[in-house]
Formats: sequence, structure tokens, C-alpha cells
Amino acid sequence: PKGELMVFLRNTTALDMAYSVSWNLGLNADYVLINGRKEKLSHILNAGDLVEIIPVNTERLKPEKGWLEFCNNSTKKYIEEQLKSIETGALQREGRLLLEKGLSEVGMINIQDLPSQFQNRLLMRIHCQDVDQLYIKLATRPSYLSEVMVKIKNVVEEFKVYTGYKNLSTVAIRGEGDRGGLSAELSIIIGGLGGSIISNREKTDKGVFSIRRFIHGLDEEAKIKLKRRISGIEEFREVVVV
Repeated sequence: PKGELMVFLRNTTALDMAYSVSWNLGLNADYVLINGRKEKLSHILNAGDLVEIIPVNTERLKPEKGWLEFCNNSTKKYIEEQLKSIETGALQREGRLLLEKGLSEVGMINIQDLPSQFQNRLLMRIHCQDVDQLYIKLATRPSYLSEVMVKIKNVVEEFKVYTGYKNLSTVAIRGEGDRGGLSAELSIIIGGLGGSIISNREKTDKGVFSIRRFIHGLDEEAKIKLKRRISGIEEFREVVVV
């Protein structure tokens, strides 16, 4: 913070100072100005130094592993937690994409579209506490997918028997900007083709929106028409119908 007096232990580096202010400042620190002079992040601070942290031009996605060689234990803990979180997130994304390919066989994209009682039933059978744990398992052992899909198909069939639903399918749309009326348009199109919506998922992040509808009652011909009609509304980043 500008002009703030800060107290540190001996051998504190500029990087340690940046992380002590905030994780984001530490993660995106590029170099420092010490009393107006450019120095590396490994520079050890002295009493009375006037320090300015200069950020990178483009935000970093993860810390530099080399920082662990010169930072103090407190900063090291922050960096290790950031690296672990990033690695876990990457594994979850990899596992999710792998599972999506299998789920298309049962007309789904995400098992979280199932009602909670059927999600929990599935998680118990595959010995996972939550969906994220399943994603990590799949990412580290892709051959596990065939075993998981057998259990998913069984649970989906139980869901269909319980509800009387047939011809499960999912539509997912990603696009940019504010598209508030799309949700209503999508519901009208699905209903017009003879489908009924089981669950709705919508999210907006950094100007990109995503909409997902879990549906029953559409045959293969209707799914083709659905994708064609959605694509005819406007050009979206992605339209998926399974």
C-alpha cells in the first residue's frame, strides 16, 4: 500500500513483502523499485527502504517454482498452496472433459444435472466424496472411465424408471455478452419440439455466459432440429446437444 510503514524480519525479500500484502500482489510481482532503483524479487530488504512492487503486464496463472529457493517459510507456504490448487484445478478440468465424452452416451454432459439423491447414489457406488474427487481419479487413471460409466448407466436407468422419463438429452450454450432473453427462447424451442426441462444451469463469468438444460422427451431428429434452431438465433461460442 502506498506510503505504508511495514515491519519485517531480517532477510525478508521483496517477494516476501509482496505476498505479505496480498496473494495476488505476490503472484503478479515482476520486479521492485528499491529507493527508485530496479531490483529482482529476491532482493533482501533493509531498514528504511522505500519499496514499490511492479506487476507483470499480463497476470500470471501460477507462481514461479524458482521463487521457493529464496523466499521465507511463510511465503513458501502461500506459493506451495497456490501451486497445489492450480494442479488440482487442472486435474479436475482434465477429468471433467474425459467424463463428458462418456456421459454423452446417456444424453448428459454433467452428472450434477441429476437430482441430488441420484448423484449421491452414484458417488457412493464409485467411492467418491464428491464430483471433483471423481474428476481427479479419472485424470490420474483414465482407464477407470469404463468402470465408472457402467455405474453411471445403471443410476441413469434407475432415474428413468423412477421418473418415467425417456430420451434424456442435454443442451449447452456458451456465448459472450448479456443474453438475458436467450433462456426464455430456449425454453420455447425445447417445448415446441416436444421436450420438457428437468433442470436449468446458468452462469456468467468475465463476460462469458453458459446455459445448460437437462431435458427429456426429445428423439434424435428433435435434437438435430434443436441444435439447428439454436444456431440460427445467433453465432455462439459453442452449442452442444447430446
